[in-house]
Amino acid sequence: MDGSYHSVAGGLRLILIANILLLLGRIMTSPLFGSILLLAGLALELVGLVMVNGAARPYRIALILAILSAALNLLAALLTDSEAALAAADGVCQALDAVKVWLVCSATAGLLLGSSGASLSRRARPVWITFAVCTAVTVLLMVIGPLLPTHVAVYVTCSLLFLAAAILGRGMYVLFLSGAVKALK
Repeated sequence: MDGSYHSVAGGLRLILIANILLLLGRIMTSPLFGSILLLAGLALELVGLVMVNGAARPYRIALILAILSAALNLLAALLTDSEAALAAADGVCQALDAVKVWLVCSATAGLLLGSSGASLSRRARPVWITFAVCTAVTVLLMVIGPLLPTHVAVYVTCSLLFLAAAILGRGMYVLFLSGAVKALK
């Protein structure tokens, strides 16, 4: 490992805070405040990934994916007014996010094996699998949502499923990161 456990813990702490902001941004009812939280979370996550970049190769790949995702979101927002194009870009970014979570969990699990967090390292796989499944559910709801009848019960059900998937996936990831930060201090 090129960096110390302490610097990795600092970077993971920023990624942890970023993911709390991302979760709050996703569930926020105010589009303005939700967007601000999402932007702050994305920026903070980039800084955290830069900090852990030298510790393991998966962190470097996660940083590249985060940059690609941010660029795609920015391009989609600037170049199109089409809701379908924006939704497609969001779906691709969510898929990239799931891969990024897998990379961060895998790299962190590898570091935890050499520290006091060996038992926590075994939680990495269920965390990223749950995150990936929740991401798939979220993207599926984004795809089928416009195809469903515009009935209030259908809308509320899809919204609740979307919210539950976001909270479960990102919540498990936040708990894993929190434990990793404590173990690597």
